[in-house]
Amino acid sequence: MAQKYHVPFLDFPIKKIVLFKKETKFHPVLGGYKNNQIDENYNPLDLLAKVVSESDGDVIPMIISHAGYIDKYMIDHSSLIIPRVKEAAAWMSQEAKNCIIKNNVQLVRYSECK
Repeated sequence: MAQKYHVPFLDFPIKKIVLFKKETKFHPVLGGYKNNQIDENYNPLDLLAKVVSESDGDVIPMIISHAGYIDKYMIDHSSLIIPRVKEAAAWMSQEAKNCIIKNNVQLVRYSECK
């Protein structure tokens, strides 16, 4: 689809550095799992703090999040229902905003990548 419509495609194997467009390097991080199972104790804000503390500046950490969207089909077919709800609450929280401001985190849009 990306080729057909001439849009950048980001294929991201988790735990590897991925080149996007020509110059941007992402390190994808997926929350909500531990030992290949849903993590009942998953806290998206802990994941944010960890990613911020481990950032090296050359590679952009990218949290893969499923926040917000839930419908009947999702409830019947997805294992990520609880993590989605946790992520929606976390990413809108004052604590997430404070972490971003305190650590001088720059949020990046795909359109800003080179």
